[in-house]
Amino acid sequence: MLIDTVNKVDQVTGTIEKAAALDAGVNFRVVHVFVFNDKGELLIQQIPQGKRHAGMWGSSVAGYVYSGESYEQAALRRLRQELGIDTPQRTIHTPMPLILKTTMKEGEADKFIALFTTKTSLSPVPNSAEVAAINWINVDDVEGLAQAGMRQFTPTFLHLIETIKKQETTP
Repeated sequence: MLIDTVNKVDQVTGTIEKAAALDAGVNFRVVHVFVFNDKGELLIQQIPQGKRHAGMWGSSVAGYVYSGESYEQAALRRLRQELGIDTPQRTIHTPMPLILKTTMKEGEADKFIALFTTKTSLSPVPNSAEVAAINWINVDDVEGLAQAGMRQFTPTFLHLIETIKKQETTP
């Protein structure tokens, strides 16, 4: 599958096969979605064997943005593919205006990350090819779970949690 390569300001410069992007050191786009339930708990997923970061826990939904696709289209696609949640576009919103998009180093590349959030009362139906397990947690417990060794989280998930915390404490 082709993904867009982008420059330092997230403008498309070309395309590359998804599998080759990390080794090529090109900038690329990904999307993450935090899914919350009616209790305000965050759904996290464990990554299955055979995938990058296998066994680690991460965002409710995460994936590459395909070539020609918007961040929002990718978020909706991944919600359907990973969790069986088909949600109208208007229910996906950013948790805070400044956290919508951030960057993170991934080897030599800059990974542009768009974070969306949605709330659902539906029971997710995880796709076993994409998700090993799911768990609902309190966002405030992430740091403690990681420090206690009770959960190993992906670097991108921890980056997003840290970015949110910084935004909350910045006057």
